[in-house]
Amino acid sequence: MIAGNAGRATGTCIYFLLKAGQETHWHAVDAVEIWHYYAGASLILSCAPTLEGPAVDQHLGPGIGAGQLPQAIVPEGHWQKAATTGAWTLVGCTVSPGFQFAGFTQPVYFSIPKSIFCRFEPSRSTLHSSRPAWPP
Repeated sequence: MIAGNAGRATGTCIYFLLKAGQETHWHAVDAVEIWHYYAGASLILSCAPTLEGPAVDQHLGPGIGAGQLPQAIVPEGHWQKAATTGAWTLVGCTVSPGFQFAGFTQPVYFSIPKSIFCRFEPSRSTLHSSRPAWPP
C-alpha cells in the first residue's frame, strides 16, 4: 500500500536477532519506529532526541510486572540503538510511513559527544560510557 501521493509505503516491518555482544549502531529514521520484543533475553533500547542527548533507555522484554515493555515507540528523527542483555534477543521493528534508505541516517562517529554513548550494564543496572559500535 502506498501513502498518499508521496509514493512511499504506508508501513514496513522487519524482525531480526541480536546475539550476545551485538548492538545496533546509533541511527535515526525519518518516520516513527515501533520496536517489538518477541523472544530471548530482554533488550535495552537507547533513544535521544538529538546527538547531544540525553539518551534514555527503555527495557523491552517479557517481564512486564518488573517494568519491562513488550514494545516501545521511537519518535521520528530520534537517535536510537539497541543491545541484548543476554545470549540473544529476537525483536521486530515497524516503521510508518514505510522505511526507506533515503530517510536512514548514521552519524559520523567523531561528530557525536561522548555523553550520548551509553550502554546498559545488566549486572549493575546502571549506565556507563563505552565506545559505540561505530564505525562498523
